[in-house]
Amino acid sequence: MSAPDWVPASAAAPFEKLFALDDPAVAVTQREALADAVRRVAVVAEPNSPIRLDFSARGTVLLQAGYEDDVASQQIAATLTGAQDLAVAFHPASLLEALTSFDSPQIRLELLGPGQRVLVSGMADDTPREDHRHLLMSVRQLS
Repeated sequence: MSAPDWVPASAAAPFEKLFALDDPAVAVTQREALADAVRRVAVVAEPNSPIRLDFSARGTVLLQAGYEDDVASQQIAATLTGAQDLAVAFHPASLLEALTSFDSPQIRLELLGPGQRVLVSGMADDTPREDHRHLLMSVRQLS
């Protein structure tokens, strides 16, 4: 992916480095199902509290938010390659903004791990689309 025309060539190099992820785990799931699950789980999240996504190589992602007695969770189908299990967390509004910016039925998440950046792209015929990508920063969760 190249930088837009309005970005000077000298500024494009650092920008493009952010999109280069070394050996990420890759998760693929239905975009609308994930967005709906985020909306439902976010209802119990306190302001500025993240939603945790636990990806499993068994073909699911478990979304969780809340603390102690007020915990919401939802599980949806997702494939994960490159790792057995991987957990990341996001602020709900940031994740929803990224998900709703795509029109593809499936999305691909390239994951490095907790507190690391995540590259989100749409999927077309089992191939990642390069015309639109969204870079998100995951947050560290308190244990």
